[in-house]
Amino acid sequence: MDACIGIGISATDDRQPMRMPYPFTQISVPLLDSVGSEDYPALPRQAKALDALLDGLPPGSVQFRIEGAGHYFDDQYDALVEVIIDWLEKT
Repeated sequence: MDACIGIGISATDDRQPMRMPYPFTQISVPLLDSVGSEDYPALPRQAKALDALLDGLPPGSVQFRIEGAGHYFDDQYDALVEVIIDWLEKT
């Protein structure tokens, strides 16, 4: 595997607790994490945790927030696909 694309990494159902933190530091390839600004409450918190770790992840690892997108990226598919394609072309 040359890269990892996460869409709503560490998602849980609405109001369901996270049982274990996502093992970001164990990822050995560049990571793209896409988060919707209107996702379940746990996702923005998880995004902040990942943001603090990005410098220690493999080069090319980034996090991208898509404004207005919910957990399923309804009505935001084109924006999500554009982010993924752009990142893959650079990585």
